[in-house]
Amino acid sequence: MLRLQFLAPLLLAAAAEPSLRGAKVDWEPRLCPDLKEQCGLQGSVTREETERIVHGRDADECVWRWQVSLKSVSNGQFCGGTLVEPGWVLTAAHCLADVTSNCAVRNLRVEAGSWRRNEDLGKTKTSVERRVKKIYVHPLYQQNVPHDYDFALIQLDKAMPINECIGTACLPRSEEMPGTECSITGWGTVRSMGPTPEVLQEAGVQLLASSECEANYTETSDVITGSMLCATGMSDLGITDTCQGDSGGPLACKEDGRHVLRGVTSWGQGCAFPNFPGVYSRVQTVMSWIDDVLAAKVKKVSAQDEQELQDLGDLDFQGSMWQVVEGKCTLDAENCILSPNFPEEYGTSETCKIAVNTSAAVPIQVANFSTELRFDSLMFDCKYFSGDRGPEGLVPQGAIAWSSDESVVSSGWRLCPS
Repeated sequence: MLRLQFLAPLLLAAAAEPSLRGAKVDWEPRLCPDLKEQCGLQGSVTREETERIVHGRDADECVWRWQVSLKSVSNGQFCGGTLVEPGWVLTAAHCLADVTSNCAVRNLRVEAGSWRRNEDLGKTKTSVERRVKKIYVHPLYQQNVPHDYDFALIQLDKAMPINECIGTACLPRSEEMPGTECSITGWGTVRSMGPTPEVLQEAGVQLLASSECEANYTETSDVITGSMLCATGMSDLGITDTCQGDSGGPLACKEDGRHVLRGVTSWGQGCAFPNFPGVYSRVQTVMSWIDDVLAAKVKKVSAQDEQELQDLGDLDFQGSMWQVVEGKCTLDAENCILSPNFPEEYGTSETCKIAVNTSAAVPIQVANFSTELRFDSLMFDCKYFSGDRGPEGLVPQGAIAWSSDESVVSSGWRLCPS
């Protein structure tokens, strides 16, 4: 079972059978003049014992400074993540599997410094929210077996401030040791498919040797690869584990006085099932990829369909505010864009892409708009236009895309600069 919350159809992939969960370390601290700006340092700890994560307890505010919440504008928190640099978050690829367009990226928010699941940003002094600039999914994600290389890096539009409630976890520079005591945190359900807690949860777990984990999961024909790490724990309430909604969050181990990010919450058979420990993505195995992405050596992003059009800086618009760059749409003598074959009916299974010179964009005048409602649509600026409703008076700020389905056609559309 995947360890994410199934809240946002635009963002979240369907669950597979297993549940995706939403030694001395040679770390390289990012030293800053103020000690609180170094990686892996917790905030102050004062604790009341209360139950949650699965058989965990309420965390205190500002302790787990690197824990972030991934949210959608329309549906709220659905996964966790770890701040590894002020402007970068490491999370699980399955949390972002369906984020393949810029519109989906624009719907994302990353919140740091929060404690409550639904923090009111206007009333708290600790929470900071950022938009997402780019997403990088590991190139080997699920290429060989399910859940393999379940990693994604998120570049924020602006760096998070580093303070007593927001900080970074250290990245590993050596192999982890079985038996190491670690911590898991998140806002996931308190049991499989159960209720969600109001505040951030924490629990202790212990790293397991791969052979110990593989022996259990072999019974269910699941594969534990070298990119995976298993951990389990026990509290007075029972087995401690992550669960739905915890996906992407941190498995952090205190090593030489600092918390090192050893795992990313990924999947498991149920939540806190006996003999089936939680499975985490093993951060040590992808450090070269993380280093390359952070150093801007990786160019391919996962949501780039519209970005490719928006980045055509050398395109000659010839005095027009737009140009057809793909498909059978046309530009007439009045600089109007026409659907294929207009004023006759457009065809089935058509697509067009239109690049926009945003510096010269003016409001659109709709000369005609007639399409099959809900099935054939024009899309730009994260808005869909279908039926007889066109983008009258709107100024496009990004690429325009047209698509028709495999049946039913109409006379189409003609859009002109006002």
